Amino acid sequence: MDFRNLEKLVETRERSLLEFKKQLSTNQQKDICKEFAAFASSSGGQVVVGVEDDRTMIGLSRDVSKEIRSKIQSWIPKRVKPEIKFDIRIIDKDNRFFILISIESGDQPIYYYDNKPYIRNGESSDIATPEQVKDRILGWEVRHKIEEILGDLEKNHPSRNTAAYLSGQSELATMSYQDFVERLLEDFPGLADFSVIK
Repeated sequence: MDFRNLEKLVETRERSLLEFKKQLSTNQQKDICKEFAAFASSSGGQVVVGVEDDRTMIGLSRDVSKEIRSKIQSWIPKRVKPEIKFDIRIIDKDNRFFILISIESGDQPIYYYDNKPYIRNGESSDIATPEQVKDRILGWEVRHKIEEILGDLEKNHPSRNTAAYLSGQSELATMSYQDFVERLLEDFPGLADFSVIK
């Protein structure tokens, strides 16, 4: 990414997906680690260091930008769990340096900093409540179980179009929940061990 694209990102990106940091010192370790955990628990996001909250691009010196990159590469693997994927880029414009950190949405339901679960809540990164953690874990389990079942269906019945099969079940729309669960268990016995369905 070049400076022009960084400017565009800073000007237009929704703040729910983007955080600005004017500077990053050791006493801000908690702030940056909780941002990483929250972004990984949510849809991913980006942190730009060298930009004020009002989106003014002030930049950093070359030495400070390298020092901050080194701190982040050290802090995150030690403090944010499970391991997250992120990319750090230093962008130069007339000897002003900016750090762009892109955090991927994680493949786990929730991520922790100092054993506390964090999620993105609008423009802030907050500790998740026990109910929010439970909802994320259940949603993650359901999504993965459905993906597994659909994968098995595609693998074991390659001639059957899964979408057509599922959408062709028009009577499902009028079934009670209990009838629906019984039908699911009939059609997909692999769901029987999945407590959310019962």
